[in-house]
Amino acid sequence: MNVNDVINKYQANDVAKDRAWSVCNWIFRYSAKNILEVGYQAGYLTRCMATATTGQVTAIDTDIVDNDFEKYGNIRPITSSSELAVNLFADHTFDFIFIDADHAEALKDAQLYLPKLKIGGWMLFDDL
Repeated sequence: MNVNDVINKYQANDVAKDRAWSVCNWIFRYSAKNILEVGYQAGYLTRCMATATTGQVTAIDTDIVDNDFEKYGNIRPITSSSELAVNLFADHTFDFIFIDADHAEALKDAQLYLPKLKIGGWMLFDDL
């Protein structure tokens, strides 16, 4: 399955499709192998990122979502708050971090996870 297949399968709206293509282009361009998504909700973008990398996508959210992540083989879902999950990772672990959790807490999540980003890595935000 490729990114286009995922986008078409889940029939996202045009804004979500554009966002998915933008994020996946970052992953392709910078060859991100270790990706973190804080706030995955239904996992649409998680699936897209998993198809865009040969590495692993770790996805954190407080809600357990019934999903098909296991068929991708490179998604590690974690059911936790971002404040608790941050302790699971060593510093300089991720090539790419996408913050899409509680938008009122985006700055706090950025401060929590910035040390987890590799030097030269990228952190992107949604809806800010």
